[in-house]
Amino acid sequence: MEKLKSIVDRIDKFYKVKELDIDPQMAIFYAGTYESINFDWESYFEKDFVKRLNGLMLKGSETVNNIFLSAFPTPDVIKKFLDQAEEGDVFFAHHPIYMSCGDPHGRVGDGWKCILPKYLDQFKKRNLSYYSLHSPLDYHREIGTRAAIIKALNAEILEDFYDDGKGPHGAICETDPILLSELEKRLIQIFDIKYLDKSGKIVKDYIVTKLAIVSGSADNTDLMQVAQDKGVEVYIAGEVNSRFDTEFGRENQKKIDNFMKKAKIPFIGVSHSASEYLTMKLQMREWFEQQFDIKVQLIPQDKWWY
Repeated sequence: MEKLKSIVDRIDKFYKVKELDIDPQMAIFYAGTYESINFDWESYFEKDFVKRLNGLMLKGSETVNNIFLSAFPTPDVIKKFLDQAEEGDVFFAHHPIYMSCGDPHGRVGDGWKCILPKYLDQFKKRNLSYYSLHSPLDYHREIGTRAAIIKALNAEILEDFYDDGKGPHGAICETDPILLSELEKRLIQIFDIKYLDKSGKIVKDYIVTKLAIVSGSADNTDLMQVAQDKGVEVYIAGEVNSRFDTEFGRENQKKIDNFMKKAKIPFIGVSHSASEYLTMKLQMREWFEQQFDIKVQLIPQDKWWY
């Protein structure tokens, strides 16, 4: 077992959480998800989390026996955690809210969604903790969302890509020559998904050595153009389309559709949440096991395209 303070302090230090101000991406979406249901999130969550939108969001008992890792706090993931958790256990996630991004072969998504109060109340009632690590996990060069994808593909960074002013979310990379068809098979295997979200130029099979990699959302035509201009042969990200039924999603998808008509390369999505869960599976579980005397468990989503 471990003390909660020891766990929180070590994560904060390793990822330099206290050096950041408010999370630039979560600042755009977080408050609105709770305000839409008239939930006073600022008084409900830990004060330091409210300030940064990273770190310990809900504080439970001081003694911790188990920590559970996931990417998105989707209802199925939260239910699995609550079904298994004992008093004091920690839920560690990349996101403090989740995104229904849609399915390229199915339903349109709903966009950003908050965790329902009925689940949050269970955390407090049962003295469970919730720690969210968003941008710091994206930026980290060794153990993070971007780093895990690069490692899994045995790629080497040529230069950083998609820097939000605080740090990079992606990279332009070089890899050993591989047929595009084989790369696609590897992506399906690595991310444990049934199919890819493929857009852009329809091409015959060819050899790939230079690629753009972004964890999470990269459904941005400006980024796509930059990647093309840098000579990448394929663009890989969690999201390459905006398949969600919001005003932004609909308008942005129009831009993407127009861009893809003239695209010079393939653009491949592997699912937003699956792209970020990879670090939990490949890196964070091992890190927690090395750092602490606790049991570490993974909680994957039931559906990666959601």
